[in-house]
Amino acid sequence: MAHKSLKSYLQSLSGHGHAPLPDPCVHPFIHRIKLNTKQKIQVAVMSFTVAPLRLVFVSLFFILTWILAYVVAMPMKNGSREPIGPIHSMFVNFVRCVARTALFFMGFHRIAVKGKQASPEDACLLIAAPHSSLLDAVVLFSCNQLPSTVAKAESAHLPFLGTILKVLQPIYVQRKDPLSRKNSTDEIARRAKSNGKWPPVVVFPEGTCTNRKVVVSFKTGSFLPGTPVQPVAIHYPNSVDTFTWTENGPHHATLFWFTLCQFENKSEVHFLPVYKPSDEETKNPMLYAENVRKRIADCLGLPCTNHSFEDVWLMRQAKKLGLPKDVGVVEYYSLRQDLGISVELLLEFLTDFADIVRDKASGLFSVEDYATFLSLPVTSSLQELFNTFGKDGGGEVSFPEYVSGILYLSQSVANGETLEQVLRSFDSGSNGFISREEFKFTLVNRFNCNGECDELFNKIRKDGSDEVSPKQLTSFLQKRPEYVAIFTSRKKR
Repeated sequence: MAHKSLKSYLQSLSGHGHAPLPDPCVHPFIHRIKLNTKQKIQVAVMSFTVAPLRLVFVSLFFILTWILAYVVAMPMKNGSREPIGPIHSMFVNFVRCVARTALFFMGFHRIAVKGKQASPEDACLLIAAPHSSLLDAVVLFSCNQLPSTVAKAESAHLPFLGTILKVLQPIYVQRKDPLSRKNSTDEIARRAKSNGKWPPVVVFPEGTCTNRKVVVSFKTGSFLPGTPVQPVAIHYPNSVDTFTWTENGPHHATLFWFTLCQFENKSEVHFLPVYKPSDEETKNPMLYAENVRKRIADCLGLPCTNHSFEDVWLMRQAKKLGLPKDVGVVEYYSLRQDLGISVELLLEFLTDFADIVRDKASGLFSVEDYATFLSLPVTSSLQELFNTFGKDGGGEVSFPEYVSGILYLSQSVANGETLEQVLRSFDSGSNGFISREEFKFTLVNRFNCNGECDELFNKIRKDGSDEVSPKQLTSFLQKRPEYVAIFTSRKKR
């Protein structure tokens, strides 16, 4: 059986209207602060002079913000279906002014606002991106009319942030609960269609923080109502990026301190023209979200990628499996859209990948690692299989390459004739079953495999017998399609 390289496979996908799988060099979830000598001296000096004073004032004003928010929020109920009245709104805006003063002492002496925020009647939803830190929300809330937001349900119970959020009458959502996601989408639609009765709702549709070098994929929940939205582009034109808070980056305390050590921190908020969806976009929220994303990306001169929050989740799972976090970045949105791959299936692939990789720190596996995992020796057939992952002539395989190769090999399993061919190649007795002896004979003669035969046979059989049924073999091959490539390859002379 001849196999295409990964490059050829991706080209074939593109030829059938599918987007290629991700470029592993593009990584929106990693951030490093790089300081030159002058900047290092500045941080050292300000750490003992200006920064401590700033910290005192920022802390005092944020505590004052919390106290005022606590008083304002006392009569309010979480989940209220009615907006606050005008008098209450006046006190809420006073809280906003105090929060803006706290930002001033952090070095944000001026927040540049470009464009004009639309009225709630024209656009009740503000779609903000790229999202890089909690600071994005604070900047937005302090620069114009105080909006509401969409927040994780767990945020409601945070001692400081939970109280301030309550004042904003947020829409809470639990990411892992489909019913909660549906309810939050329904609430967004209800507010969006209230004809300005509710204040605008700020949504960060990326659903996670990035390094602002790209705009990652948007969740579609905010676009389901099909109502006009106002795109908002957030930009920090600073020589040193001390704001970006990514999954793989400096701790938030380090970022906060470095921010206090800057002479001035700059922020820009671009309110773009209201985007009114076409009939096609109203019927297709994914198209609507994609076109709004492009508007924001064009405003900032940034590229778009198909990374998503699921990539961040896979990064966390990779860490739990002892792998480097970055191993889990696969640009999930592309896989889901083009191949219908679920994040649960990717987690299974990631678990297998962790079992293959012997040098966990590298996050890569060699042909020898793969042979050990498959309980097979390194033969020309196995090397050919290894080359399926795009490693012609050797090298090591990354997780995105492994996923791509396995998905390609899975096409073989979908072919019933191929499975029958595998069964016939082992069933020399033509009795519909494969005995242990038949299995050993075939492997020894085809692949020069001796000691590993029993181990591999035991992986396939489930009932403890010395025979493998077609059902057992089919089930095994569906989970491990690489064996199909090996079992149907020609005998190497």
